Amino acid sequence: MRLGPDAFHADVAEGRLHIARGEISDAAATITCAVRVLQDLVFGGRDLDDAVHAAEAAITGDASTLRRFLRCFAS
Repeated sequence: MRLGPDAFHADVAEGRLHIARGEISDAAATITCAVRVLQDLVFGGRDLDDAVHAAEAAITGDASTLRRFLRCFAS
């Protein structure tokens, strides 16, 4: 995740989510957006395609991986 000037990487393994500061070179997918856009995607139910088409988010890699990540927060 690239959120403004900050970068984070997330890993879901064995039912646990781990997030740490910094980028990794072998990420399956990357999202670049403002913090508010990520909040809307995670907690507001905003569709990833909508954010991309509105040029408020850019993704590289496997979009289905990003969608699975965003669903980790669904209540």
